[in-house]
Amino acid sequence: MQNNDLFQTSLSKVWVMPKTYPINAFFLVAILGGTFPLVILGTLNAIWLRVSKKAIYAGIILGSILFISEPLLMTYLTVNYPLIDIGNVAIGYRAGALLLYIYYIYILKKRFEQFIYFHEKKVDLIGPAFIYSIVGIFLREGLLYILGVK
Repeated sequence: MQNNDLFQTSLSKVWVMPKTYPINAFFLVAILGGTFPLVILGTLNAIWLRVSKKAIYAGIILGSILFISEPLLMTYLTVNYPLIDIGNVAIGYRAGALLLYIYYIYILKKRFEQFIYFHEKKVDLIGPAFIYSIVGIFLREGLLYILGVK
């Protein structure tokens, strides 16, 4: 009895070149863009580098909590403590984005180094970072406007 499956190709017919963003540039994304573009680009990079699903979901959850809590805290402070400068809260959330950056560096570093060792090709980050930063700013300002802070 002969098994015909042994003679079938096991690889897919379409091979996609793996790609990655330069993870050190995520620092500027975190400082200038905030949490929204960092979560989008970090998650996309983690998927490309095949990081575990648990680590990807943890990054999405942490980023979502950080992104949603900023307008809520600003609303709470402007209603209950009108003399507090809201700019300090925004600076604090940039620090939170830096902590999220450290998390993404932690989950991506080993896979990124392996990728660079074999491929040495990185995808340009400037275009997507700019677009997602603009979208993130509009979302943040929209939430602040809806909540009545601005």
